[in-house]
Amino acid sequence: MRIIFMGTPDFSVGTLEALVEAGELAIGRTLGEKILFDGVVPMLRCLQDAGIRLVIASTATRAHVEGCLGIGGILPFFREIACGELDKTDMVRRLCRGRSAVVGDSVKDVVAAHQNGLAALGAGF
Repeated sequence: MRIIFMGTPDFSVGTLEALVEAGELAIGRTLGEKILFDGVVPMLRCLQDAGIRLVIASTATRAHVEGCLGIGGILPFFREIACGELDKTDMVRRLCRGRSAVVGDSVKDVVAAHQNGLAALGAGF
């Protein structure tokens, strides 16, 4: 997908977010299961076999999150998915009961973990 802006764009931030999500899904479909780093599926399987409840808290749309997870073939590993909310701290509070840790790729993930008294692990790419 190629986007060319001529002058000032005439659309909302929501429209831009939708374009970005659509572009990411298009790239993901092209990559297929290669979208995942080596070892992701065995790691998720190991965590699941150990009885660890895997959940996702994302500010992206449900269609985007489920689309990306589906492309990688890992959607079935996650027992609950919360999406589209601006306050990640509240999502994490709702989803993480008992002993939990947050794995994330942004500052808001670390903040949400710490505000809920949880460990934060950074995802490196």
